[in-house]
Amino acid sequence: MQATMLSATPIQFSNLQNNSGVAPALAAQLFLDVTHDSINNRADFTFKNGDGVGDIESVITRIFFRNTLQSYFQGSPTLIETGVEFSQASYNGAEFGWDSLVYATDADPAPPKNGITAGGIDSLTVSFLLNSSVTFDDLLDFLTNPTNPTGASGAAIALHVQSIKPSGDSDKFFNWTPPETEIPVPEPTSIVLLGIGLIGLGLMSRMRR
Repeated sequence: MQATMLSATPIQFSNLQNNSGVAPALAAQLFLDVTHDSINNRADFTFKNGDGVGDIESVITRIFFRNTLQSYFQGSPTLIETGVEFSQASYNGAEFGWDSLVYATDADPAPPKNGITAGGIDSLTVSFLLNSSVTFDDLLDFLTNPTNPTGASGAAIALHVQSIKPSGDSDKFFNWTPPETEIPVPEPTSIVLLGIGLIGLGLMSRMRR
C-alpha cells in the first residue's frame, strides 16, 4: 500500500549572516518542503538547494532542528538521501541563540563533499514520526508562523551553507522571514484636506498679485 501524501508546504529561509555578500539572494534558493505521510503518521522534511536555473553555487552541509520541536516528534528520524551522505551530528544550537536541539545532521565525510549542492538534483529528506498527541496541522502552524528568530515560538529549523561562490565563505539561515516594513498610506480625508489647503494657497497668491 502506498503512503498518502498531502501537497508539500514550502518553508522559507532568511539569512542570519552575510559573510558571502550574497546571502539574501541565496536564501531564496534554499528549499524546504514539508509533507505528511498520513498512513505512517510521519512528517517528511525535504531539503534542496536551487532549481538549476541561475543558482548561486553553494552546498548545504548542516541542518538543525530546534528543541522547541521536541513535543511534535517521537524518536530519531530516518534520513532519505539523494546524491548526498548525511549522519546525525552533535551541536547545541547556541550559534543561533537557541537553548538546544532535538536533532542535527551533518554532511559526510568532511563536508561540503557530500552535502546538498546547488542545482536542484541533490536532496535530503529528514522523516520524523509524529507524536500521537499532535496533528500535522499543529506542526505546520508552528513552522509557518514564527514570531522572531530566537524566541520560544520563533524559528525552529536552521541551515549551515558552505562554499558559497564567488567568495567561498559560509553563511547560516533559519526559517524566519522578517516582517515587511509598512509604508503609511495617507487617509482619504488627509488627502482632501491637503488638496483644499493647496487650492487656498493658490487663491491667496493670485489675490496678492
